[in-house]
Amino acid sequence: MRSSFSIIFLLLAGALSAQHSINLSLEAPVGQGTILIAVYGSEADFDTNENAVKSAKVVVTKVGTYQTTLEDIPSGKYTIALFQDVNDNGKLDTNLLGIPKEPYAFSRSPKVKWRAPKYEEVVFDLQASQDMKLVLKKWKKR
Repeated sequence: MRSSFSIIFLLLAGALSAQHSINLSLEAPVGQGTILIAVYGSEADFDTNENAVKSAKVVVTKVGTYQTTLEDIPSGKYTIALFQDVNDNGKLDTNLLGIPKEPYAFSRSPKVKWRAPKYEEVVFDLQASQDMKLVLKKWKKR
């Protein structure tokens, strides 16, 4: 009986500490710069753009599709925010109104135009490794 509890405990502990991967396929609309990727594990971190649980960079040399994998991410709720730093200055350039001048994308491709997306519009539940396609878009009037 005691060994049955030990086996169940070990199985549960393994399931709770499972690590996953996110295989990203990124569509870059500009043929230069670097795609900067941040994964946030809470609404507060996403709202302040701080304390990313995982980050990555992808160098862009031409317009097209790029692949990268984010590994060792525990089960949970996450958001992904990324932009293509075309001039490689380390920040998302915006105009006087705060509108991005460089291509950007978020997990779950929110349908927002005149504001930044809210956490609930871009959050996803990671319970197993998954593939995700994100298309970086330039802001334009509709």
